[in-house]
Amino acid sequence: MLTAAGSAANEQGSTKSLRDGAYSKAQAQRGGSAFEKLCLACHGDPMFGPSVIDAREGLPVAELFEFMKTSMPEDNPGSLQPAQYADILAYFFSLRGFPAGDAELASDVEALKQIRMEKPADR
Repeated sequence: MLTAAGSAANEQGSTKSLRDGAYSKAQAQRGGSAFEKLCLACHGDPMFGPSVIDAREGLPVAELFEFMKTSMPEDNPGSLQPAQYADILAYFFSLRGFPAGDAELASDVEALKQIRMEKPADR
């Protein structure tokens, strides 16, 4: 029984939060450029991104990544490269006020399952 509890604690301990700097500043900048070029015509204002993140609080980032990949762009879902979807997510995370880190947000679903969406810590 202790082994199962210890295993669960290790799994929880390995989960990262957006508060831990899950994307790089350069990646968010690329995401902003990609959003302007690929998304702005339909979405208009990127500030919808923070509310989308807040609505998924507690879920893994993979959930939002998969939604974007299978739904966007609306006229050609899945047409972007996985790295472009990750860059745009990083841009949304920067708009929401999450801190940038040293590493880029992965475009691998399994890696993104290890990162929780949360609201940023109070500043």
